[in-house]
Amino acid sequence: MSSLTIENNHTAYITRIYQYPAYDGLIEGLPTRSMNRDIIKGAVESAPNYTGESAVYLIEPIEQPLEYDGQYPFGQPATIPSFACIAKFECRWVSHDPDMDYSALTVVWFQAQYAFPVDELILEKIKQIPWSQVANEYEI
Repeated sequence: MSSLTIENNHTAYITRIYQYPAYDGLIEGLPTRSMNRDIIKGAVESAPNYTGESAVYLIEPIEQPLEYDGQYPFGQPATIPSFACIAKFECRWVSHDPDMDYSALTVVWFQAQYAFPVDELILEKIKQIPWSQVANEYEI
């Protein structure tokens, strides 16, 4: 999969992708809700460094509580999918400025395995991104 249909039946192409384990560096203990928020925030903030694209769209990961006997001293245990994915999408469609040649957007999501393939639920959410509202437009 290197392309998919987005808003108004236009095609967007993955031109870059960067992936890493979300809990890279967690040596022991459990992930917590607070840690997950920091991981998500870090992925969004660092995304333009990997893709060169400043428009960033987050597909919010589903957080699952973790069972723990007693009171966990470091916060409420919870987990998000194991791998952070940061991808740059480009589309030959522009919606605002007819003098521009293409639009681009960085999308951040989390999934259980390295992509490819991209998780089916994530693909559906990418297709629903309001591209014309969030993507940047450029000329060649």
